[in-house]
Amino acid sequence: MAGRQLKTGTYAGLALAAGLALRLWFVAHVARVGGDTLVYGNIARSWMQHGVYSFSAPPGVPMPTLIRLPGYPLFLMACFRIFGVEHYTAVMYVQCVIDLCTCLLTAALAGRLFGRGAAMAALWLSALCPFMAIYAAAPLTEVLTLFCIALTFYALERWRGAGMDFNCWLWVTSVAMAYSVLLRPEQGLLAATVISAMLWMVWRMPEPPRPLLKSLLPVVLAALCVVLPLAPWAMRNWRTFHVVQPLAPRYATDPG
Repeated sequence: MAGRQLKTGTYAGLALAAGLALRLWFVAHVARVGGDTLVYGNIARSWMQHGVYSFSAPPGVPMPTLIRLPGYPLFLMACFRIFGVEHYTAVMYVQCVIDLCTCLLTAALAGRLFGRGAAMAALWLSALCPFMAIYAAAPLTEVLTLFCIALTFYALERWRGAGMDFNCWLWVTSVAMAYSVLLRPEQGLLAATVISAMLWMVWRMPEPPRPLLKSLLPVVLAALCVVLPLAPWAMRNWRTFHVVQPLAPRYATDPG
């Protein structure tokens, strides 16, 4: 048993090392800092320096904006505080680590569903997938979004296995979905899908059944956790721009 665990750990370590090498190669040779990256960076810098969710105007006067959700600027602001303002290379290194965590979550989910062999295959496939790895070389929302999706489905499976009641995995699922929506507006589809799946799981709960209302309360709580973080954002947009905008506009333009 100990020898088998050592062998599994060795293969997992090799997969992660290969995945890290691939991502670092992309950062060194095909890193892309421009376009939306600079938009997010401008918002993060202005938010950090002026305390206003805005663009930094040339005279230094912040210009409030709502064209991007606050999830990724919040991540950039944390990175800027630690590594320095607009130090995008450090941001990409952090994204490499987050992306490898996504690989581990994918492998862990595959392992719970299909066994150890599937877990190892999923780890190698995700670690060496160039279409996934290259996102680490661009400071954009994709890496964090993929992490939130993987964490959501892994935590959902753990919540199901733990009895579909109030437990830590319910909170992890809820927070992952909520932050995913704050990253990209279409991630509301993730929340809608997972909440629907949770309702189905509760409805199909094996014997002995709990009262329906008590069984539904964890799902209701998860749905509220997804919606509540959007309330301050919607209120801010109403106070600043006098528009009802709980997510982000269809076109990247501010009112007026």
